[in-house]
Amino acid sequence: MCGLMRKVIKQSLLGLLFLMLPVFAQAEDCSRPADSNLSFTPTEPRIALIIGNADYQSLPTTPNAKNDASDLSKTLAGLGFEVICGTNLKRDEFAARLEQYSDRINQMGSTAVGMFYYAGHGVQLDSKNYLIPLAANLSQPDLFEDEALNLDEVMKAMMDSGDARSSKFIILDACRDNPLGKGWGKPKASFSIKNMFWTFGTGYGNYAYDGGGRNGLFTKHLLANINTPGATFEQVMKRVTAAVEHESGGEQIPETGGSSLRDFMFVPGERVSVVTTYEDTPLWLKALYWLAVVLLFVGGYFFHTHKQKTAWTKGIDLTAKLDIDPKVAEEVRRKSRLATNEIVGYVKNIKNGKLMGIITPNYDMIMGRNNNVNIVIDDNDAVSGEHAQLGWDKDKKAFWLEDLGSTNGTWWGKGKQLEENTRYPLGSGQLFYLADQESPMVALAHVEE
Repeated sequence: MCGLMRKVIKQSLLGLLFLMLPVFAQAEDCSRPADSNLSFTPTEPRIALIIGNADYQSLPTTPNAKNDASDLSKTLAGLGFEVICGTNLKRDEFAARLEQYSDRINQMGSTAVGMFYYAGHGVQLDSKNYLIPLAANLSQPDLFEDEALNLDEVMKAMMDSGDARSSKFIILDACRDNPLGKGWGKPKASFSIKNMFWTFGTGYGNYAYDGGGRNGLFTKHLLANINTPGATFEQVMKRVTAAVEHESGGEQIPETGGSSLRDFMFVPGERVSVVTTYEDTPLWLKALYWLAVVLLFVGGYFFHTHKQKTAWTKGIDLTAKLDIDPKVAEEVRRKSRLATNEIVGYVKNIKNGKLMGIITPNYDMIMGRNNNVNIVIDDNDAVSGEHAQLGWDKDKKAFWLEDLGSTNGTWWGKGKQLEENTRYPLGSGQLFYLADQESPMVALAHVEE
């Protein structure tokens, strides 16, 4: 669960971010003893190490990381876990918590179950995964081993603690994109991994979204499902994955791997069944689903088509219905050189939340670095002067995107490069990129009466 940090780390490679380091936020202890008033009796000792780094100052902050760590600490204590928890930790503080965890789980005996959770920035370099402490100096790649925490260290500490037969779990709610090279990979340890499950909050090379509330998207659904009676760790993660994928529209899909000699349930109970995929769905439920789809399509098609046609006939002004400051909308309309307030949607930079431009039914919007285009991209040198254009198909009632022969290309969805001078359909809320993934953009539709 982190913000996009590509541009910031690139700047750090030039040595600009670490010449004048600010005073960093103080570490906070969110540890909790295991709750003694449980509704069930755990069959094994339980301990968790939880870290949430949020208030970075040389990197973008990860606003929900502290809340995620604190809320999960409270939840796990209520499930019989002794919790060692810290937020805003520097490397030495991080390592100290890890050593404390290792010492404590060894005191608990051979059957102890261990869990590690991390929320904050993460990166992969030379096939090694690193967790980024609060004050890490990332100005040179060769500093990573000393400044960041190698995930191998965490995994080895967990494998060396307790008994080899006891279950261990690693959950990482962090971005898996890497501005220095490749994204996060699967854990690659130089030692044997047995009875360990790992879960990434998002897929390889993707972002973990902070969400719009108190918790990040992944951790919100983890908290909602972790106390399900009778659900094994794998079943809990299947539920979480299905919920995250659904809410993100397929943009964030968690990954789980590993193996164990036995099932572990956070809350014991009669084993539950988890239906998370179409293939797992019973035949009668599939039939009911498709019947509902047909009925909704037939009824909804005529209603929605009539509604849209009415909107275009009236030529209504939708600016007031955007969930943005009207003054901002007017300024963007003026900069886009449009003489109309009729809109079908707007273009937004999801990296910084900035409204980039308004899309109208009558104008094709050219995007690029030139000052005379409709949507000016002035924060990415890789973008061409007239890079791409975005428009609205009145007949199909849908957006389209076209590369205008740019130098570095236009990218669509999950890594598909557009051919030059060819219009591609673009769904509302679908990501697209100009030149690289520096500035992920999204076109959002606003068509209503």
